Amino acid sequence: MVTYRIPSERQFYGRDTRLGKDTEKLNESLINAIDETLNQIFLVEDVETIYNFLENRFHLKREEIAEKLDIFTRGLEDLLGSTRSLETLILERLHSKLYLESENKKDCRLSDFLRNLRKSNPV
Repeated sequence: MVTYRIPSERQFYGRDTRLGKDTEKLNESLINAIDETLNQIFLVEDVETIYNFLENRFHLKREEIAEKLDIFTRGLEDLLGSTRSLETLILERLHSKLYLESENKKDCRLSDFLRNLRKSNPV
């Protein structure tokens, strides 16, 4: 079981806001975490190839990833095979950006994490 500590209003981006009420910032943080993780692992050209593959094969643009995370992970699995390690790295980076603590990120899928986070903090 994965548990999360939701940041206080002031902890999230250093200002008064509730996580669920700032969907745009959450989506931006997710996309940045994905970008940073992919660029940490792959060459710039390879990251561009991944995004092109997702757009051409799955009609998924980079800016739509946060809203269509299941398609994103399915596309990565189609291209790379297993994505568990990659998802774990993205989750670690996202946790850092959102000031979240997690007991065990390895058992959590990226789409499940985001779904649960949004459910616990409705807009």
